Amino acid sequence: MANDDVAQTRNIIYKRALQPSSDVPPHPKLVNETTSSISLSAFAATALNEGSAFLNTELGPGGRFKVKGKGERKASPSAAGVKVYAFDRPGGTHGREEAWFARVSRHRHAAEPGTATFSEFDFGLRAEHSRHELEYTPDVFDAFEVVDYGVAKDVEEWDDVEVKVMEMCHHIPFPLLNRVFAVVVVTGRKTSKELVVVQIPIDLSRISAARYSSGAHKKDSSLQRRQRKGVVIGEYVSVERCRLESEEVVWEMATASDAKGYVPMSIQKMALPGKITLDVGLFIRWITGVRKKGDVNGNGNGTTAS
Repeated sequence: MANDDVAQTRNIIYKRALQPSSDVPPHPKLVNETTSSISLSAFAATALNEGSAFLNTELGPGGRFKVKGKGERKASPSAAGVKVYAFDRPGGTHGREEAWFARVSRHRHAAEPGTATFSEFDFGLRAEHSRHELEYTPDVFDAFEVVDYGVAKDVEEWDDVEVKVMEMCHHIPFPLLNRVFAVVVVTGRKTSKELVVVQIPIDLSRISAARYSSGAHKKDSSLQRRQRKGVVIGEYVSVERCRLESEEVVWEMATASDAKGYVPMSIQKMALPGKITLDVGLFIRWITGVRKKGDVNGNGNGTTAS
């Protein structure tokens, strides 16, 4: 991995949109914008390593994340409680602070009601991350794949590394417009006991291969009526990690976002702790259903890591 490749891709875990012309590896679907020479392996390594370091530094002992509220929150049907954290991180877009929230939940490593094995977390969160998010999150109505870089080879200590550019589309109740978050999704696994998912915002407004960011969805007759409605382009960055520790799966997630439009940030900050807690229960409910159908570790769709 060339040193100049690494230098070009440092400090990307922020709520500021990457530019297709300079900040991501080149791809044919970005051909009109891309002058970048960043290698796929360098970009993936930076995202995964920086994401892990961010969680270690800020969510670990002595970090700047502070517990929000008292005790653990419930996320039924998850048997595990959820601790929520928050901190305002300096150094975002134009030097502004970013409001970050995080959650930590500790799940019994078992294929039983209310919890899941590490293999099941790996299957649901790392493999086909965005497609699975569409399946278990009720307000996500589309997960459109703009670019599939495929598998990144020789990414330092990471295995099964994949990079995609996605448009994640969220239904927002009337009278607000639906939201679309364009993100670069980087997923990888370290040995058989740790997985990481990083999502970084990207500006796709000038990319013809995009469906929503470019406005092409409004004239796409193949879409449902609600999918052709106007949208607001928001910003979303997150780092997600699962680690198998003894007989527990520790699930950590940290995020900063902005729904844009007419939703004040003060309202968003009040809603986010509840939203990220709810996601734990949604995932556990979904993976329980997948388990019952035998789609994890039984028919080749899931990983066998344990």
